[in-house]
Amino acid sequence: MKQEIKIIIISIVELVVLLALPLLFVNLAQPYEFMGLIMLLFFVINPVASILVGFFAGKDIKTLWWVSISFPIVFLLSYWFVLKEIIWDLTIYAMIYALLGFLTMIISWIAKRK
Repeated sequence: MKQEIKIIIISIVELVVLLALPLLFVNLAQPYEFMGLIMLLFFVINPVASILVGFFAGKDIKTLWWVSISFPIVFLLSYWFVLKEIIWDLTIYAMIYALLGFLTMIISWIAKRK
């Protein structure tokens, strides 16, 4: 697969998971459902997406190393945009997502080398 197509696919996944889903939850969910959906995003969907992004970045680590950094940055910017305020506690989640992405990228890179 061409490098440009990989970058476009990874960027679309990031934007859908990190911007479209929270916006959808904010606009369509009832107040009592919203917190459960956000927790589902924080504890299930975002970590899995971070691991997938790290996996694909590890396949071509020389050119896609920046993708593991972009995921937590886009996460912070998108939630600050959706919630319309800066919540510094989200940086902890961003660091966890960055760690998951980096570890998966390294593991994927080592597995590809062998």
